[in-house]
Amino acid sequence: MKKIYSLLLLVFCCFALSACEITQKYPYENVAIEIYSVNDFHGMIFEDDQGAGISKMGNYLYNLNRSNSIILSAGDMFQGTAVSSMSRGKVIVDAMNYIGFDAMTIGNHEFDWGVSEIIRYQDGILDNGEAQFPLLAANIYDKKTNQLVSWAKPYTIVERMGLKIGIVGVIGEDQEYDILASYVKDYSFEDELTAIKKYTKILRTEENCDIVIASCHTDTKDINKRLADLTGEYYIDAVLNGHTHRAYYGEESRSSGGVALPYVQSGCYGRYIGKITLYYSFIDKKVFLCDVVTTKSKMLCTTENAEINAILDNYQEYIDIANEELGVSGVYLNQSSGGIWAATALCEAYNGDIGIVNTGGIRGNGFPIEAGEMITYGDIFEIMPFENMVRTVELKGDVILSKLFPYAGSSYYISNNANISNQTINGAKIDINKYYKVVTIDFLFEQTSKPFLYGQNRVDTTDIFRDVLAQNVRDNVSKNGKFTWG
Repeated sequence: MKKIYSLLLLVFCCFALSACEITQKYPYENVAIEIYSVNDFHGMIFEDDQGAGISKMGNYLYNLNRSNSIILSAGDMFQGTAVSSMSRGKVIVDAMNYIGFDAMTIGNHEFDWGVSEIIRYQDGILDNGEAQFPLLAANIYDKKTNQLVSWAKPYTIVERMGLKIGIVGVIGEDQEYDILASYVKDYSFEDELTAIKKYTKILRTEENCDIVIASCHTDTKDINKRLADLTGEYYIDAVLNGHTHRAYYGEESRSSGGVALPYVQSGCYGRYIGKITLYYSFIDKKVFLCDVVTTKSKMLCTTENAEINAILDNYQEYIDIANEELGVSGVYLNQSSGGIWAATALCEAYNGDIGIVNTGGIRGNGFPIEAGEMITYGDIFEIMPFENMVRTVELKGDVILSKLFPYAGSSYYISNNANISNQTINGAKIDINKYYKVVTIDFLFEQTSKPFLYGQNRVDTTDIFRDVLAQNVRDNVSKNGKFTWG
């Protein structure tokens, strides 16, 4: 019996000693790691009625307790507004550097100015917008080398409260179709789940990470159950989403039991901040509890930051361009009617028979335009933030009827001189054997699944579609005293 008591006492002493060592190394047996996330910010530097703007949001994030907090972006941070786009995202990079972002996953709109504009954020040249945080892309491959691209990292590791925290970044494998084809012809986007598993294993077994986060520029809700059921060396502790501009959060239960997998997507344009809290036990060496939420930025972020305002002052030239007043609107335009106006303006500017614009190319953040509202160049930029150039081509009537008209409203905005129901252009019935001049943009033109590449008399211009829209407003106001259409 004495031997049993002695053995129990020895076990107790060993446990107490181990606990003591942990307590000496770490102040607490349990710690809370707070993960703050934004996604699809799209250069929204100024406050509006729904978002706090970069100064107030940045001030909130900058003043977090950085001993236990991580700040991440799930992509699409730069492109979208005049000031950010004209600076090629540098104004946002400068602000993110000051705020102290820990990592950013590359989104599809980071490609909007070409890969060279991504590379310059990580090229070591400080004057051109060097990011002081890693850009993540664990599933973008160079077709020439069949290796991961050299201008991004598959993962990064940060340390908080004595813990090693690995972050894997991926982009949706289907998003190469959301990018101008010529910009990504040398790259392939591979399966995101496979990439997450590959690098999670490395983080767990080779890098000895205690926590692993998947930061995904894609809505992974369809695969979150599979992520939740990964175990052992593939175990994921939290998921950040982006791309679809939705604001949601939740916890996915695991087949193996235990703490659920928290996931979050923080809307868009800086309107929300996501927060996942992971409670980690040094005794059990795992996360034992989680909490997740999204909160409207205007509720959290109430005070501007003087340093960030000083950063913005460096871009006053672009701010002045964005503030150019084009004229007062005399009509109401929502995204749908605005899209038809944009296609019509394109058609008229190039003396086309029909104008075609993809619905995704006309952004909802620029609408509504109210009657009596002053339209600025910055407003046009938010309606059409991409660098798309004008293309013209001649297509036969049967192609227009079979490949374009059926998708009006869903895939395409079509100029208002075309009547879809009556199958007419300028009031005349479409002749299936006649060629019609179609005016469109390079994003649509380069897609092999679309009919434009197979027409005749192709003309490639270097004219920016957005500038065509701005000039349309100027000319309309000059003629009518205010912007009228429809």
